[in-house]
Amino acid sequence: MNTQKTAHRAEEYLHACIEAGGGSLLWNRAEDGRWYQAQIVVDLLDASLLLLRWGGPHKNRNAGKTVLLDPLDADARRTLVRRLCARRAQHGYTLVEPITPLPQRKECVPCE
Repeated sequence: MNTQKTAHRAEEYLHACIEAGGGSLLWNRAEDGRWYQAQIVVDLLDASLLLLRWGGPHKNRNAGKTVLLDPLDADARRTLVRRLCARRAQHGYTLVEPITPLPQRKECVPCE
């Protein structure tokens, strides 16, 4: 699969994860064992977060950052996801199969 097609597929899936309120993608680079994970989670205050983690066998083990998605409008989210997926492809990462299935977002039930 070419890099543009892989980046587009990853982009579509990550957008679906944001909409569903959860899911993750994992990329790896076989030549040096580096990996990169993007995970969408919802915190206890119902804020959508993009958790980014990366590492490899020699450096930056389990390094990462968190991006709060809620203040971003739809265009800014699309741009963020497009750049993230394109960058992974440009750096020689391949999408790992299988991709984590999307969970169903649970609605909060008020306490009685």
